[in-house]
Amino acid sequence: MSGRAGGPAAPLAPSWREVAVRYRRALELLGWPLPKCLPGERYACGGDDAEHVASYLGAVQALADFKLEHLHLGERGAWLAHQAFGQVHDELAAIEAARPCGREH
Repeated sequence: MSGRAGGPAAPLAPSWREVAVRYRRALELLGWPLPKCLPGERYACGGDDAEHVASYLGAVQALADFKLEHLHLGERGAWLAHQAFGQVHDELAAIEAARPCGREH
C-alpha cells in the first residue's frame, strides 16, 4: 500500500477510543482506577471518546505532577514532566490531524 504520490503509506493514527483506553489504563497503573464509562461500556456516562481523552489526560497530568513533586526532584522533576507531556501533545496532534473530532474549535 502506498500513500500520496506513490510514497510509503503513512501509519494509521490510533482512534480516540484507543487513546482513551490507553490513558485510562495509565491511570490504573498509577493507582487511580476509573469506571469503564466510554460509549457502549457498562457504565457509559454520555461523554464521547475525545472528551474522555481530554479528561483522562488532565487526570494523568495532575497525578504525574503530584507524584513527581513527592519524589523531591525539584527542577529535574518539572523537566521530566515537561518532556513527557510534549510527547503526549505531539501524539494527540497527530491523531487530531488524522481523525478530526468533527467539532468547531
